[in-house]
Amino acid sequence: MRAGFEVYVVSAGAEPVTEVWSRAVGVDAAHTIAIRPVLDRRGRITVRNEGCGGVPATRGAVIPYIDGKRCWINQEIYGVRAPPPGSGSPGNGGPRSRPVTPTPTSPSSGTPPAPTS
Repeated sequence: MRAGFEVYVVSAGAEPVTEVWSRAVGVDAAHTIAIRPVLDRRGRITVRNEGCGGVPATRGAVIPYIDGKRCWINQEIYGVRAPPPGSGSPGNGGPRSRPVTPTPTSPSSGTPPAPTS
């Protein structure tokens, strides 16, 4: 935003409602992460929510709240994708994975800073 930060709203609320609130504080829908309901064939909201970290759609097993918030941040902000369940690869590690943090860069060169002692 204005100070050079990429701001996200991550909420355990329903995504359609959260997107309206986010717009009111200057955050667009692309930077809003919330509970994403699964729609039926007619476009109606169902009782199921999208999964995260390789977890399929469920009735709320992985929502963006506490442990689920880490999973959604990893997946949607940092782009960490989990392999399909049962593949044997850890991928995103599911909802209990710690967030991935990007390597800091030097503002002048765009490269990671030199280690300090």
